[in-house]
Formats: sequence, structure tokens, C-alpha cells
Amino acid sequence: SVMGSNFTNTSSSLNGGAVYFWSGGSVTGSNFTNTRSSSGGGGAVCFWDGNGSVTGSTFTNTSSCGSGGAVYFVGGGSVTGSTFTNTSSNNRGGAVCFGGSGGSGGSVNGSTFTNTSSSLNGGAVLFASGLGIVTGSNFTNTRSSSGAGGAVYFNSSGNVTGSTFTNTSSNNRGGAVYINSNGNVTGSNFTNTSSSSGAGGAVYIDSEGSVSVSGCSIVNCTSISGGAGIHLANDDVAFAVVMHNRIVDNKLSNGSLSNVNDFRGWHDFFGGSRELNWWGTNNISNAGISGVLPNNYYQIELSAANISTRDVNKSVNGFVPLSLGYRMVLNESNKTGSINDL
Repeated sequence: SVMGSNFTNTSSSLNGGAVYFWSGGSVTGSNFTNTRSSSGGGGAVCFWDGNGSVTGSTFTNTSSCGSGGAVYFVGGGSVTGSTFTNTSSNNRGGAVCFGGSGGSGGSVNGSTFTNTSSSLNGGAVLFASGLGIVTGSNFTNTRSSSGAGGAVYFNSSGNVTGSTFTNTSSNNRGGAVYINSNGNVTGSNFTNTSSSSGAGGAVYIDSEGSVSVSGCSIVNCTSISGGAGIHLANDDVAFAVVMHNRIVDNKLSNGSLSNVNDFRGWHDFFGGSRELNWWGTNNISNAGISGVLPNNYYQIELSAANISTRDVNKSVNGFVPLSLGYRMVLNESNKTGSINDL
């Protein structure tokens, strides 16, 4: 184990620019600055076998020629309460790569990623197999220059909860998050994320199983095709739910509104639902939704009366306009004095 240590200007011609664990291992409360792996993975730390862990550590200006600009788990592992700044990989995972040996997954909890980049998939984090979990983490200015998943790439199943993605981008699909199998994205915020040559400016899901996006705010995201906010790609997805989100002003590169798109939109998410979202407009036919329009959605009502508490429990992701005279309501009847954008 490594605890309370500092590593500066270290390098390795193979894996692990500062620290290499043959089996298992842990890093706690340590700092890594200007470390590099010139021909392997893990610009600062490599866990070759077994599950490793990184807790309460910082990684600054670390890089690798292989996977994991800062940390490379060949198998599974966990990252908790750590900070990654200006890290890069010429392969996968600009900051962290979970290699998934033996089907192992991994987890990232309460961590921050800023200015991280990868040449291939996963501008900040990549999960190669198994279940990947990201909880309570922040991603800012992360980028996949030639691959998918500008912040996080799940090659198998993935869950994202309570996380924030700002100005993240990919050259391919999923400007912030790419999920290749079952997945759930819950209570997370996506702002100004983009896919420069593919679909899914914020979230791209290519699944034959069950997927959901709920309680999220997805705003001002862009892509060249498909859904600039959310894109569901697989025509065999079993069940998909997109509910209780704020999905507003997500556009294609040609300027047209495209909040949500799925591969066969006429089927209304294959028995799932896209109900009870706020789309940024009271006119649902102009809400940038492919295929069958939802029956129930939120509107903004303009009223001179006080805001009714009746509508508070129907808020989307806790979003209720507080200015006197505005309230968010379900489309229970025709509204007057509506506002097109909020």
C-alpha cells in the first residue's frame, strides 16, 4: 500500500509512471505530479492483477502512452474522493481505465476530473467490461479526441448517479456518456456537452436490454446527428424509460432542435416511456422529439395568482420556477400566457 506520499517528475518505460502493483494494492492520501508512462498504461499508478483502490489522492499533469492517463486497473477497482487535472492517455481513459480482466467492473465515487483527454474512448474514465458505476463525480472539459464517451465510456453495463458534466466532448458518439449495454443515468446534469461527428451530444446508449434516464438536466448539448441530448441507437432495446428530466435546447450542428432521438422512434421506446419531462416549450410538437410524442409533459403557466402548492410535488428534478406568476404544471388543460423557453 501507498499512503500519504508525494511523487513528482517520475517516469516508467512500461506500466505505472510512479507506482506499480503486481497484485491488488491501495493508494491513499497521496499526490502525483508530472508522472508518465512512456510505452505502457497508468501514467502514475498501475494495478496489474486483482482489485486495487485509490482514495483521497490527486493527480496532476500525468500521462501515458497506453490506457489510463493517471491510473490503470488491468482488472477491477475503485476510485474515491480523488482529483484528476490535466491528465491524458494516447489510448483509452484519459484519467482512469478499468481494463476489466476477468469481467471485473469498477467504480468512481465523489471524484473530480478537469481537462482530461484520451485519443480513443473515455475522455476521463473507461470501463472495459463488467458493471461500471459513477456516483457523485464532476467532469469538466474532458475530451475523447478520436473515440466515444467524452467523459465516461462503458463498454458493458453502466450506472451514472448524481454527477455533473460540463463542456465535455467526443469526436464520435456520446459527448459525455456512452453506454454499450444496460444502463441507468439518474439525477445528473449535462451542460454544453457535444459529439462532433456522431450522435448523442450528452448521452448515447447502444443497448439490447433495459435503459433509463431520469431526474436529469440536459441543456445546450450538441451533436452532428441523431439526438443531441439523448440518443438510443439499438433497434432491439427491450425497455427504455426517459422520465422526469429537464431536456432543453439541445441542437444538431445545423441548428435544428433534437432533444431525443431513438433508432426506431415510431415505436415509442419499445414499451418504455418518455413521459413527464420538461422540454423547454409548451408546444410539444416543436420539442425536438423523434417518433411518437408523449401524452403527458410539463408546461409553464403564466398567472397573476400566487403559485399553487398543488404543483410542487410535480416538479421535474426539483425544478419549480419561483418567480411570482410562473408555475410548472402537467398538460392537464390548455394553458394561456405560456413561455416558450425557460
